[in-house]
Amino acid sequence: HAVADYGIVDAERFHSDQDRKTGTETRFLVFGSLDSEWKGADTAINAFLKLPEEVRNSSSLHLAGYSKAVPSSVSDRIINYSWISKEEIPAFLRTFDVLLVPSRDTDQMKETFSQTTVQGMLSGLPIITSDIPVLVEKTQKGCGFVFKSEDDLVKYMVTLHRDPELRQQMGVKARDVALEHYVWDTSKFEAKYLK
Repeated sequence: HAVADYGIVDAERFHSDQDRKTGTETRFLVFGSLDSEWKGADTAINAFLKLPEEVRNSSSLHLAGYSKAVPSSVSDRIINYSWISKEEIPAFLRTFDVLLVPSRDTDQMKETFSQTTVQGMLSGLPIITSDIPVLVEKTQKGCGFVFKSEDDLVKYMVTLHRDPELRQQMGVKARDVALEHYVWDTSKFEAKYLK
């Protein structure tokens, strides 16, 4: 089992905003180059539309990096952002409650690290990821949930919507895990390789 020395290099720009977790609306985010079919934006949209009505009416799904606008006739609670600049990402992430990472590996594309997931973790967001090894490893320590089907995703979205305390606990854990395992630390690298 190989260990890669890789991590987020600008981690200090990402931090949690605990006050956001007291709102009545749960803000779910899918973030990335979502126009690629393998990023799974369609899975997140389908799951959101399957949420029980009372959950859906007090939640919103935000798709950042997605140019295919979802018509308001489908849902006025699905919001598209075509582009977020690198400088805006840390503050942008702090406005959400849960990060969804519904990627699926294909013959053409595979998740290799998921910097977005780590940025969300550093921002104190619990994560719900698809069952891809590179994503599963990030949820194993209580940072969120792994879904195998759209119905699983719906179930976990409902769970985190209804339990703000669990969202907060998972978000704190996610940040701790990201800081420990997924942040570039030059001093650790030097100690390991340049003694």
